[in-house]
Amino acid sequence: MHFARMLGTLGLQSSYAASEADCQRIIDGILVKVASKHDNRSYNPVIRMKDVKEAALVEKFQLFVACCSNISEQEHPLVGCLKEYRFENHETRNVLGTSAKPDGVFYYQNHITETFSNIHVIVEAKKQPCGIRISNQSLGQMTHYAQMVWESQPTRLFVPAIFLNGALMDVLLFARSGYWRVSLGSFACDTAKNYMAARRTLLDSLSRLFFLLCQPSEKFGHFVDASSIPCFLKFGGTKSDSSVSVANTPGDDCVSIESRIGREVPAHRRAAFLFDTEYGSARAVLKLSWTPVSRQPEGALYDILHAGNVECIPKIFKSGILISNFLGYRLEYILMEHCGRPVLDVFKSESETDNCEKTLVRLASDVSSKICACLLQAEKAGVYHRDISAGNITVDQNGSVYLIDWGYGKALHTVSDRVKSNVKNDWAIDLDKLTRNEDARDGMTGTMYYMGIRVLMGNSNRSIFEDLESLLYVILGVLSCVSTGRFAADAPGFEISSNLKSAYAKAGIMSDPSNFGICFGASLSHCGYGYLVRKLYSLVFEQENNYIGFLLLRKQPETRTMNHRLLKEIMGDNLYGRCFPSQTTTVDSSSSNDMAAQGQEQGQGQVEAAAEERSGSLLATQTVVLVPMPIAEPERAPATMATPLSIPVASKFTIHCPIPTSGADRFLAVSGDKCSSPISPTPIINRGSSALASGMVLLNVSSSLPQTSDSRKRKADREYDAASRASKSKRTDSNASLESSRENNDPASNT
Repeated sequence: MHFARMLGTLGLQSSYAASEADCQRIIDGILVKVASKHDNRSYNPVIRMKDVKEAALVEKFQLFVACCSNISEQEHPLVGCLKEYRFENHETRNVLGTSAKPDGVFYYQNHITETFSNIHVIVEAKKQPCGIRISNQSLGQMTHYAQMVWESQPTRLFVPAIFLNGALMDVLLFARSGYWRVSLGSFACDTAKNYMAARRTLLDSLSRLFFLLCQPSEKFGHFVDASSIPCFLKFGGTKSDSSVSVANTPGDDCVSIESRIGREVPAHRRAAFLFDTEYGSARAVLKLSWTPVSRQPEGALYDILHAGNVECIPKIFKSGILISNFLGYRLEYILMEHCGRPVLDVFKSESETDNCEKTLVRLASDVSSKICACLLQAEKAGVYHRDISAGNITVDQNGSVYLIDWGYGKALHTVSDRVKSNVKNDWAIDLDKLTRNEDARDGMTGTMYYMGIRVLMGNSNRSIFEDLESLLYVILGVLSCVSTGRFAADAPGFEISSNLKSAYAKAGIMSDPSNFGICFGASLSHCGYGYLVRKLYSLVFEQENNYIGFLLLRKQPETRTMNHRLLKEIMGDNLYGRCFPSQTTTVDSSSSNDMAAQGQEQGQGQVEAAAEERSGSLLATQTVVLVPMPIAEPERAPATMATPLSIPVASKFTIHCPIPTSGADRFLAVSGDKCSSPISPTPIINRGSSALASGMVLLNVSSSLPQTSDSRKRKADREYDAASRASKSKRTDSNASLESSRENNDPASNT
């Protein structure tokens, strides 16, 4: 980026054109004249580059800043802004509270502490053999410092860094879209012999630097004045053209930004800053978010949701766009009601209390049913959430459940024309155009722990089933807090690896409807938890009682259909009736036999859970191995494979998961790059053809690990003993017949 283009982007082009002559006059005044006497108002740019070190470059820069600061404001009014900052050399000491050591830093003069929250500009000096290209090490250091500034200063527009590379000087602007490098020219000259020849170039370069250092914070780095610590922000204007200013005292329209809600802020791309504040007499949350201009504004999505009367979403007090486009990103603010604590924190705290099971079962049921209803109503209004996580589902002190953070949401083409017209008038955006852009690049959005299989596989054209699948993982995650007292981030189901491995791991884990909960660190032995989770599981992973998880590994359009009977069981009659008023009386009313069978299954589950609880079932660390197999056509894949099969393992990964030792089936660990096994792959959940056709087989063999003495184990042992006795008797009869034929010279003995 050229210097003139940077000034145009920052809106400083006219200001520099008006003050360029004055800047050059000031710099000309502080440059050392030939044969003149040096004083503290003079700057000597001559430096011996052959022997120069980084410390000498920093000292030379510090001297230049000091000379500029010695100029009186009567000589040039810009100097007054320069005196709002002070330069500190940090080559030998850390920035307070960190281990970072930038070569130099400009702090705000009015701020007391020298932390990253009070830094205006970063200075880094290197003497590199290549003067044009910045080394990866130097760029990495400055990016790291810029990220720390971004995390500490929510009013940032960009983070400037001045890079001294020998005699050259650059300014780097670290924005949400990346960094932009602008050459300012020469900072010094090699020897006194070249001084007069380079004087004109030095005059231009140092004048540009002087102009940038004299800019107020709201014009160079921030979108508001940050010279004094801002405590209150005041918003005004319309939704499409909002304004913000700093207020020093509270007021009716002023919002405090002193209480920050902790959230990691990346160095670039989408970012959000949250503040716990008040609006009027109500407790509120202020959200300042940077999003790409190609995305739909979150405030506009909330307007669509409220127009569709979607439940479980926060009330919005004010919202708008502060900056419509800065290097490809939009700055938006939303002032909303406070929605309580994340559901994960609620489960952690409640699980530590006595007699908490009934409360947690009710809470898990509320979260499942109400978030399901919210997602269905949102789809009807024309919006997908696309970032269901334990942090985006909250519960307030009254027990109300909310789904927040629709920043990754997507408006669909099904939004009504009336709502589209209102959004266009309020936000000055073309919703259809942004939706088409989302369709073209509808990729990975969400939180890695809770991403669905199709999302991890990179499938576009997502559906509501991806959000429902993420909700299932959220429920399993919060239930892991009941079992372990913490979120089981190290459980196999939540293990973060490559997208492809995570997708295959989840497809393999979810293929076992009895034990998948253990692989997420969640115990489903309690009848309330088990019933709830299995209904969600069937809704997402079963079609016509067949497991379809492996089919999700294929990059193909969504083919799942909604099972309204299961939805009604999960949500209850009241919520279901509000979501589907026309289908309340038509939901599979003839399925009484299925309902009775399910009730019987639930009762059996309670009995087994009680027996397992009394016996204190042991847990053993076992291994699930997912082996890619040659792709076969579904209709040609065998239902079972009884003959031994030599399996070439081209690529595989291992999942270590605790599985109850009471089960009759065990999983075998396979290691090495290639192996050959005589084990017959067993079709999974009686859907062997689908599993093989999708290229996945689960190796299932018996284990010699300790087992509990439940009824199923005893039954399996009795059947095994009976089969062994029958086989032994058969072999005995065969041997007796063979001996008899040999004695009688029977020709059959030669066979």
